[in-house]
Amino acid sequence: MPHDEIDKDTVILKYQQDEIKDMDSDTVNIQDKNRSNTDRINAIHEQVQEIMDFYSLNYPKRQVPELSVVKKYSRSNNENNIDNSYDELYLHASSSLEARGIDLNKLTYNDLLDSDVIAAIDHKLNRPLPPAERWTKDDFIIVFVAAAVGMIADFVFGNRTNPLTGSGYKASIADNGWNFSRVDNSIFSDWLEDLHIHDSGNPLDFQGPGFGGGFHRELSKGHDLLRMAENIWNIKNGRFVGIRYENGQAIQVISTINQYGTSYEQLGNIEAILGYFQHMVADFFSSASLPFPGYSFLRECSDRELRILSANMYKAGFNLKNIVIQAISTIAIELILRIYIATNETKKILGEGKSFNILADYSNWENIKSVVSVSHIKYQEMFLVTHGLTTAVNLGKVIIKKAPWEINVTEMMMTVRYLIPVLQDYLWRNSVQAELARNNQEILGEWERLMNEIGSNTLQLPVPDKILELA
Repeated sequence: MPHDEIDKDTVILKYQQDEIKDMDSDTVNIQDKNRSNTDRINAIHEQVQEIMDFYSLNYPKRQVPELSVVKKYSRSNNENNIDNSYDELYLHASSSLEARGIDLNKLTYNDLLDSDVIAAIDHKLNRPLPPAERWTKDDFIIVFVAAAVGMIADFVFGNRTNPLTGSGYKASIADNGWNFSRVDNSIFSDWLEDLHIHDSGNPLDFQGPGFGGGFHRELSKGHDLLRMAENIWNIKNGRFVGIRYENGQAIQVISTINQYGTSYEQLGNIEAILGYFQHMVADFFSSASLPFPGYSFLRECSDRELRILSANMYKAGFNLKNIVIQAISTIAIELILRIYIATNETKKILGEGKSFNILADYSNWENIKSVVSVSHIKYQEMFLVTHGLTTAVNLGKVIIKKAPWEINVTEMMMTVRYLIPVLQDYLWRNSVQAELARNNQEILGEWERLMNEIGSNTLQLPVPDKILELA
């Protein structure tokens, strides 16, 4: 490194540091000598006292003061000629360090600190960021209560043969495969069935060869909500499009007539959209309801086992109506926690003397928004734990009962929904970027505080009570 590229601040600081160390070393030596001289003086006093006592003379003993000795630094003749400019100070410091055998080209800021100090600084700068806010006792209690309510609701409404659900079949899985038995629907299910009213002649209900039967909605993509646009287009053009398998081969079926030979009517855009939604709402309330969104991709895939799984899950009651009813557990958890959060945030706002009246400039809108918001990471952690516990219990029930059709889809979705921000916060708090941002803020804050103290002449340095200055 060229000489003019050396960090001048480091050179000057190192020089001053070495000078202070020399001064401290001299001071310690003088203090040791002072203590030794004090002991010798005390010994002489004792000898004199013994002599005076022998001759019965009065000799007042003087107390030797305790002194903190500081060497008064005086510069040599050459030093007294140093100009006070920065460059002159640097030249003097560099020549002094070179005289001590220090290579200026290898001098760094680390040379200004002891190893234990560097280790302490490194530990502090690399410490992980703590959580934004710790949970209180009430937080743990409400999470436990909400999770318990969610689990109970899942047990009650996740059973596909309870009074609110059911497709007319009861499923089980044994060593020999899937087994189904007929069961009666509840009065409530039959009442919902009465709402299953829609116009006939819709291509969605095509039941030709390979697409008929009581569970025909699962046999084609017509009732898959994820393919809504495609299905509306087919209704508009008055045609049915589906795929059936024969001897392991996929065969695309396109028909403009129903199973009775009647042609489908072509409709306008608005008529097709309204007809689609009216048909899907009516089918939603039927006993078999609508298949779960995305099922048609399993139904049309080349893997026969996945096609069978899709059909069996739908027949066992894993349909849209039952998924919505089972979501009561999710709704209960959300309501309990959100009421708790709104109550806490309301107390905070009122405790700070703030009002809920929306000001003309909307300056207090954020305060009002916080009452219903769960953006705070602690609240998201609470939702994650609650939904996560309910999901874990649901999965355990599914595994023990061998009943995959009872899986709680909404709980899984909410668990993932809150897992993402919590995981992002965890990764951020343990990232180098977060540590750098935290350290930069702390360093700037300390630097500003130091400059303010210097500017206001409030910076105090400790000085001993008694000082013995030695020229």
